[in-house]
Amino acid sequence: MKLHTFFLSAVLVSFSSINAFGTPIDDNCGHLTYRTAPVVKADQYICHTQYAVAYSYQSKNPIYTTELLIAGHIGNIDRTDNFRVDPAIPKQYQSSPKDYVNSGTACNGSKCDRGHMTPAQDFSACEICMSESFFMTNMVPQNYKNNEIIWAGLESKIRKYVMTHTAGVYVITGPVYQKKTPQKLLGKNNVWIPDQLFKVVIDATTGKSIAFMMPNAPETDLSLFVTNLITIEKATGIKFDGKLDKKTIANFNDW
Repeated sequence: MKLHTFFLSAVLVSFSSINAFGTPIDDNCGHLTYRTAPVVKADQYICHTQYAVAYSYQSKNPIYTTELLIAGHIGNIDRTDNFRVDPAIPKQYQSSPKDYVNSGTACNGSKCDRGHMTPAQDFSACEICMSESFFMTNMVPQNYKNNEIIWAGLESKIRKYVMTHTAGVYVITGPVYQKKTPQKLLGKNNVWIPDQLFKVVIDATTGKSIAFMMPNAPETDLSLFVTNLITIEKATGIKFDGKLDKKTIANFNDW
């Protein structure tokens, strides 16, 4: 692997290239992902205290974020709402909270929320972790009704699950684009607006997983968007660990 830049902010490292067998996330914060980190060609890899990011300079969005969520990470710290640029990213490749101002109906007919990929409440037992969750490298333009209803419900369901599964879950989340060139852009920095969103949840003890992929639009029935890992791999180019069951569509009621 070729070293591109080195930062410290808890533990924060970025690289410009990877090999076929892993990513810098494996080398520097491998505890945040199941077995090996999902493999994808990214421009920068960042390790924050309790989550990691594979980031795209082109889309100005995360390609994915990954965390290990355990019950001990969930507490009573209030949201900081201190949305800000991630200082790890070179200025010309950053997105900014200002990109989301006056978004109008850009996100499938509604305004765009600064949509957390790894949610703030997952870090509500750690002040630094909570604050780091508001870096823009953890955000994508998300339809506000999606973000505040079905997506929030999915995040809540995952937190409920870890309260009775002590080893926790690995959660990988990110945007999906239907085409390689953006159809919709947001703000001065031309942030790509995703067509869909995905989330993969892996039980840290059993390795069983459930995957979701849904339109970046108002939706209500979470069970309709359960899919398998192969579908997400094809849609995103991300390759998940080979030991995972990629073909089975999980039973929603088991989670």
